[in-house]
Amino acid sequence: MKLNKLIEELKKIKGNPDILLWNGLVCDAISLDKEIQIDYQYRYSPEYFISGMKMDWYEANGKDFNKIIPEETLKRFKKEAKTLSRKHGYNFPNTFFDEKDYERYFDKKKKVIILQPIIAGKTYQDRLGEITY
Repeated sequence: MKLNKLIEELKKIKGNPDILLWNGLVCDAISLDKEIQIDYQYRYSPEYFISGMKMDWYEANGKDFNKIIPEETLKRFKKEAKTLSRKHGYNFPNTFFDEKDYERYFDKKKKVIILQPIIAGKTYQDRLGEITY
């Protein structure tokens, strides 16, 4: 949901009710922390996927890095990489990447607002065990 849409929906509400976050895993609503965080999500670039496809191609073709990948194969890689980049969408970056690597791996970023739930100190139990949240 975009910020403007959220503000529009909140303005429709009369009074000053508490805002809770639904946790579907434990079927309970949880209070939000007062702190709001701003962060960024990134989208892997098609070039990131192409580099992996090239490595797979060399693995499958005897690890001879002197071989030249056929042009039709490279065209297929580019098409598949565009699709993969869109399909994977935006995510938080891998924590092992340095910020200097971001330009190499990502082609787009977007700002996101993170609402953090407060730890409720409750325990939920089902047939698989307990979850404390």
